[in-house]
This record gives sequence, structure tokens and C-alpha cells, in this order.
Amino acid sequence: TNNEAGFDFVTLGKNRRIPVEIDGAKLVSFLPESDANAQKAQLS
Repeated sequence: TNNEAGFDFVTLGKNRRIPVEIDGAKLVSFLPESDANAQKAQLS
């Protein structure tokens, strides 16, 4: 990948984790429970 860390990641499936970029670094954030339930409903 073309970033300072030299790696990238993606998520797959039904989970509450989402990648968030802050100051050029990718971190993992959790969706609130209500958003996760809405996301699961959309994927079903």
C-alpha cells in the first residue's frame, strides 16, 4: 500500500468494527449497538 504504515486492512462480514483514518493512521472504531443492528438488517 502507499501509506506511511505500509499496510492496510479491510473488514468483512457482520461486525461493529470500522476502519477510521486519523492523522494518516488507520485505527479501528466500533459502531454503537443501534448502528450495528441497522447495518445487520441492511446486510440480511
